[in-house]
Parts: sequence; structure tokens; C-alpha cells
Amino acid sequence: MLQELPIDVAERGAVGYTPMGLESSNLGKNSADTIAGGDVRIFSVKVQEAAVEEIPHAVPPTRPHGRWLALRGAIPIKQEILSRPTFFEHFDGVCVDWRYLHEREKGTLEHETGWLKRQGVRIVVDLSSGVDLYPMLRLIDNLHADYQASLATIDGVLAKMQILGARDLILSLQRYPENNFSDQQTKDSFTATLKTLASQTAARGVTLQLRIGFGKPPKNVPEALELVDRVGAPNLKMAPSTTLLEPQTPTAEMTARLRDKLGLWLVAASRRDLSGKLWDASAPIHSSVDRDTLVRWLSVSPGAPLVLDALLADQDAEYLEVLALERAERDTGR
Repeated sequence: MLQELPIDVAERGAVGYTPMGLESSNLGKNSADTIAGGDVRIFSVKVQEAAVEEIPHAVPPTRPHGRWLALRGAIPIKQEILSRPTFFEHFDGVCVDWRYLHEREKGTLEHETGWLKRQGVRIVVDLSSGVDLYPMLRLIDNLHADYQASLATIDGVLAKMQILGARDLILSLQRYPENNFSDQQTKDSFTATLKTLASQTAARGVTLQLRIGFGKPPKNVPEALELVDRVGAPNLKMAPSTTLLEPQTPTAEMTARLRDKLGLWLVAASRRDLSGKLWDASAPIHSSVDRDTLVRWLSVSPGAPLVLDALLADQDAEYLEVLALERAERDTGR
């Protein structure tokens, strides 16, 4: 039995019911066989059938926790996520470059944040690309005006992180200056700056994640551990790149210290030339990593969040990358 249910149709005469320019167009009429353009009708349908089997309710799998996709573009996060229909099957958050916040007005971010919070999207901000001594940001006080300007810029990013609900800031140090500032002065200034930033971020509920990679200090885990101990801030953690750790085997001592100080993993692979020299530290793990080695390192702290940090050409590469990571996670018992 088919019966149409009456509904309110008062909106049909309202301004904006039809697209601009189509106000006087003939949209057709409702009939037993048709529905007018732009209209909505609701029907009650009752059927009489034998041997009908009810399909059981399918409970969707729980969303991943602590797995973040690095977004390299500048388009809105919502648009990036909606362009990936299976995003929430594989990720629960994104890692965005600091410029995404720095170059947007607070009002724009406030407009974005509603949808992101409703979806439960976790956001990590990566400051690493901006910390270069010159011309962007510096973390040593060897040129006071530029140093203060850098701290002010970082403070502005932290304020905008609060709008988006971001609770993790990845940062790196920068190269040592060539002259007029000794290595010891540089180390002391790094320590002082990290103490200042740790205090500021702690007041905002933000964790500092110190990137360990190539080209900038700290260049290895022992160097990073020494720096973290020197700063002595509970919200300063380490974010080692799995590329850096690939050739090594985790010792018992390193495992214990990493587990205590680790904030998140930056997951990527390396590529080397015929002589064994490193030429790419941002390669995808699905095409070039020894999975056994990756599993050994992730097993050091299997509950730590993971950022897909490789440079990925397109969404197909992202999909292959997350499948490779999921296989490695299963092997760690995560």
C-alpha cells in the first residue's frame, strides 16, 4: 500500500526557493508518476511479503586513533577531507603547515572550526618549514629584533591553534649561524628559547614536538635526548623521523628513554644511491622501506601517534601509504 504523507509546502513561494534566474521557470507538477523540479514528497509504503529476512545492523569499525595525514596544500582542511571519501576509515586528524594558520584571519579559522570539531578532527601544526634562521623564523637571540619578531609570530600561531583546538606543535631547530655567535651561545639560546616556548605552550595546553631529522639539529636521538633533558619541560617531547632511525637497531637503553620522551612518530622512508648515500629522506614507506625495521621501531612505543610525513604524489599514493602503515601497526600489536 502506497500513501503520500502531507508535509508543509510554505517554502515554495519563498525567495530563494529556486536558483536565481529560474524564478519563473516551469518546474513541472506533481502527479502519480512525477515529482516537480525542486520539490520533496514523502510516502508511506507497506508491503506484504513472506520469508523476509531482516538485514542485521552493521556496526562500522571504530575510527583510528592517533594517525594523522600531512596536508601540503593551502586549501581549507574541510575541503581536503571531503575530497577523500574514506578519510575517517584511515585517519582521525591532519598535520598542517604553520602557514595555514599564519596566513589566515582569525575569523576565517573560527568559521572552519565548527565543522572540524563536529567531526572530531585532530589537528597538528608543523612549524618546521619556517624555522630557518633567515629570512623566516629564528630560535636563537643573535639578532634581537628578528628574534623577538619570530617569537611574536610563533605566539600568533599558538593563539590561532587555540581556535582550531590544535594541541600539538611540531618544530625543529635551525642551522648554526656562520659567524659572531659561537656554538655554545647557540646551544644556550636554543635551551632558553625552548624553555620559553614550553612555558607558553603549557599555559595553552599544547605539547611541543621536537622534530629529529636531517639538515637541522638535533640530528640524532642522543642529541635530542640531551636537549630535552636540558630544557626539562614535561610538555617538550621528541618527534623522530623513522627515516633517521632505519639503519639502527634500538638498544634496550634507547628504547627505555625513547618510550619516556617520545611524543609522536614522523613516518617516512629513505632512498639511497648506488654508493649508499642518502638522497631522499621523505620517501613513501609503501615503496622503499624495510617493514621489519619499521615495525621494530614503532614497537618501541606502539601507542604513540603517527604522522604520514612522506611526500606523496597524489591520493592513490596516500592510500598505498596508509595500507602499508596499517600492516606495520598490526605487526606491533597496536
